[in-house]
Amino acid sequence: MAGSGKAHLRDTDDVLLRVEDIVVEYETEAGTVYAVSNVSLDVRRGETLGIVGESGCGKSTLGRAMTMLDPPTSGTIDFAGHGVTTLSASKRRQLRPKLQVIFQDPISALNPRRTVRKIIGEGPEIWGRKVSDEQINELIAAVGLDPQAVGDRRPGEMSGGQCQRVAIARALMLEPDVILCDEPVSSLDVSVQAQVLNLLERLREERELTLVFIAHDLGVVKNISDRTAVMYLGKLCEVVPSGDLHRFPSHPYTRALLEAIPVPDPEVEILPMEIAGDLPSPLAPPSGCRFRTRCVMATNRCAAEEPQMREVRPGHFAACHYSEDLLARAEAEQASGQEPAPVA
Repeated sequence: MAGSGKAHLRDTDDVLLRVEDIVVEYETEAGTVYAVSNVSLDVRRGETLGIVGESGCGKSTLGRAMTMLDPPTSGTIDFAGHGVTTLSASKRRQLRPKLQVIFQDPISALNPRRTVRKIIGEGPEIWGRKVSDEQINELIAAVGLDPQAVGDRRPGEMSGGQCQRVAIARALMLEPDVILCDEPVSSLDVSVQAQVLNLLERLREERELTLVFIAHDLGVVKNISDRTAVMYLGKLCEVVPSGDLHRFPSHPYTRALLEAIPVPDPEVEILPMEIAGDLPSPLAPPSGCRFRTRCVMATNRCAAEEPQMREVRPGHFAACHYSEDLLARAEAEQASGQEPAPVA
């Protein structure tokens, strides 16, 4: 099962968005912030790619780089056959309608002075296209809102869930191929989260959309994504079919994330977390494996040699020197009907 840092990339004609060796670094008074370091990912047409990790791992920064909201420090981005990073500014602008974003905070992402109809119709207006009230009303209805009730409202007059639906409608108005969803439900109530997630799933099927879904909730990502990428401190740990994420975790960090999921049962024994210390500073990431300073399985090899992404199961890739051991343990747990056990 030999591999490389790009072993998980797929060489197929239906790959719509592909990024390779993306690096995002910021210069600050304290030094260089290594936000994203040599990350490669691809998304097939009609697929939903989930990106998960704890706060500060670089997942939102990666998403913004993938859509060129914040151009990466280095690396390449290919979208629908176009090398985006090498295009002129004018040609890159022509591609922007096909890459839309739904932001985390739905209220602050919308212009508070504009009505819902103005917000949704603004995109086509910028490109010199006129849209009728009927078209806007159809899109408002498509995201589950009443055009007559909300069409003339402003964001401050609506709930967070309603605002997020308006943000989705705004993204859809330009008929995009890819929508980046940057934690679109994290600020919403649980019941509203389910409604928005169901809406996104329905719209993806109806409109043949491709989604990049960023979240820190593994349950959310499992339900909406076809493929999941797990990030830690600017690096990829694991890329796995979402159905295998909970069953066959093959990286210690993925197992730690799964162990942290609360169980809604007061009788369940609370076990200590099998993860040590705090998240290292992105100003001075550890050598070798970036998770080694918190990993109970870390050895001298982990400090000296950075693990590369390699295939441990069909379509399942992990960047850990001991992924096969973890996979064997997970398979034994599945065979016995157990939940994933601590990695120690």
